[in-house]
Amino acid sequence: MSDRARDSTRDAEEALRRTAEQRLSAELLGDDPQLNGEVGGHPSHAALRKLIHELRVHQVELRMQNDELRRSQEETLVARSELYDLFNHAPVGYAVVDEHGLVVQVNETLAVMVDQDPLSLVSKPFVRLLAERDHRLFLARFRAISRKPERKQIECRLVATHDGLERPVVITARTHPSEDEAPRLLLTITDISERKQVEEALRYEKERAQQYLDVAATTLIAIDAHQRITLINPAGCELLGYAADELLGQNWFELCVPAGERAKVMQVFNRIIAGDVEEVAYFEHDVVRKDGSRRQVAWHNSVLRDGPEQNVGLFSSGVDISDKRRIEVQLAQADRMASIGLVAAGVAHEINNPLTYLLYHAGILAEDLPELADGVKASKQLDLTDLVGRARSAAEGAERIQVIVQRLRVFTHVDEERLESLTLADVVDSAVEMATNEVRFRARLVTKHEPADPLVANAGQLCQVFLNLLVNAAHAIEEGDVEGNEIRVHSRQEGDELVVEVEDTGRGIAPENMDRVFEPFFTTKEIGTGSGLGLSICQRIVGTHGGQLSVRSTVGEGTCFTVRLPVGHRESTREASPEEPTPVSSGVRGRVLVIDDEPMIREVVAVMLEEHEITQASSGTEARDRIAAGERYDVMICDLMMPHFTGMDLHGWLEANHPDLAERVIFITGGVFTPKARELFQHVSNPCLEKPVKANELRSLVAQQIASRQGP
Repeated sequence: MSDRARDSTRDAEEALRRTAEQRLSAELLGDDPQLNGEVGGHPSHAALRKLIHELRVHQVELRMQNDELRRSQEETLVARSELYDLFNHAPVGYAVVDEHGLVVQVNETLAVMVDQDPLSLVSKPFVRLLAERDHRLFLARFRAISRKPERKQIECRLVATHDGLERPVVITARTHPSEDEAPRLLLTITDISERKQVEEALRYEKERAQQYLDVAATTLIAIDAHQRITLINPAGCELLGYAADELLGQNWFELCVPAGERAKVMQVFNRIIAGDVEEVAYFEHDVVRKDGSRRQVAWHNSVLRDGPEQNVGLFSSGVDISDKRRIEVQLAQADRMASIGLVAAGVAHEINNPLTYLLYHAGILAEDLPELADGVKASKQLDLTDLVGRARSAAEGAERIQVIVQRLRVFTHVDEERLESLTLADVVDSAVEMATNEVRFRARLVTKHEPADPLVANAGQLCQVFLNLLVNAAHAIEEGDVEGNEIRVHSRQEGDELVVEVEDTGRGIAPENMDRVFEPFFTTKEIGTGSGLGLSICQRIVGTHGGQLSVRSTVGEGTCFTVRLPVGHRESTREASPEEPTPVSSGVRGRVLVIDDEPMIREVVAVMLEEHEITQASSGTEARDRIAAGERYDVMICDLMMPHFTGMDLHGWLEANHPDLAERVIFITGGVFTPKARELFQHVSNPCLEKPVKANELRSLVAQQIASRQGP
């Protein structure tokens, strides 16, 4: 026993003795005269009194020790009983193993696990309770702990004695070294069957989910709140051209979203994560592949949440719609061409009317002018009233043809992305004029336009929508009763929306077909008279302009299609048209090169600019050779589209070799703008005039160009 322990025992004994003396004085000696004084008057009784006192004290000490011992025994029995219950009925198994690996003691929980009586396990090797394939692992850990006391955990399987059922467990082992006996191993055995079942179920679900991810034809991707890619499936890797490990952990927006669209897409994402807006279920944007190419993807999104309030990411499925959009454009073009076929007869009719008297009067003038020339020589007094009238009629006919061609040009414009500020009534009227021939034999056409704000849209696409609706309305009415049927077109503004209604008194749409009218390829027309694409394309066009296309119909009474478009929907991307030139004094004269492969165009332009020094070139190649040879001009009027070496090619050559001359080019065009031409006008400011060119406009523009270079 250590010195500190002996001192503590001695102090306890002294305290016990003092307590016993105090109790004895109070209980036995307090009022006894024979023990508080001399007995019989003889001093010899003092020794006896002291002895009696010592005996009494010792007696009290023994009684107190007995009481304390009894209480300790009772408490020990209670604690032992409680510990026994805790040990035996604990939710985990317990076992004590000696240095040879033999069981010293087990609790009932462990005995139940192996389906044996606790006493039958005592003195048996503990390793026999385990599955045979786990013996070596357990013994290795057992020996390691025996050599170096520490806490270890191993995962293995207990085996039930009777049915051989294996139970997965985690065994926690630790040693308790003792001075009096060899160290023993204390084992805690935790049944992890339920955990294993849950893990197995989770593993199965994870494998199944991974299979879904692997076989899914669509891109599946998860992005956390920090914009990092946390999951992507093989289809997504194939779409983007990366391996999975090249994508995981990367910033989605910086790696895969084009710079031009990045700010817009990130803004939507950040607002969703912040909870400022509900999740955007559908969203389209381009993605950048590893090789730098782009694909257009339609995303369906779902918010990932940590609890009901905290948004932690976005899970999205993406479908590559690049080919679909390209096909849709081709189908739209095909449908547009089909519509042109429908109105071709009407356009021919409209052109043939003014063309008839244009050709007639032009022919008369050609016949009369030689005679007029002879008459001028013979007499100075001639009545030219009839010839002037014929010339004016011819000019009016030409102007009517020009208007018809301009309206048709709007409809057939191939630029799918071009936006401009439009007056809705003008677009509707263009469609009405082209549909006139389809309508005139079926119904009266009534048009009403109310004042409305302009909108930003693609004129050709909207014209296609209204033409398609007008042709459909006409085809819903049988021929032969023009006065009894009517097609009404009404445009107006309602708040921030522009509304156009196309209503007919035709046969109507059957109720069972109402939900299918906008489906691609669905048509009730006879085979060969309709593709079923028209209304589907119309709905897409209106949707891309931020609007809605709806229908209501009653069988036997008619149908009404309603187009709703937002006012000023998007920023205009129309090429800036040249401003109306300010008239310049006719005293300005310069050297002008006229470049066009059509001789008659060159001659007309030369006559318009007869006050200038005119040089003609029949091709872009000839113009290039003249300039390369040293010829210089104040202005070059160049046709945009020519064979072999176009006006665009000439301008590019001038920019590379004579940049000062490139600024002097005025383009003229018949109205055909190729993608290359549109790209040119995105970075140059050269003016461009459409044929037929107006003489006053051309003269003023040329004079301005020359004056700006000659100075005051």
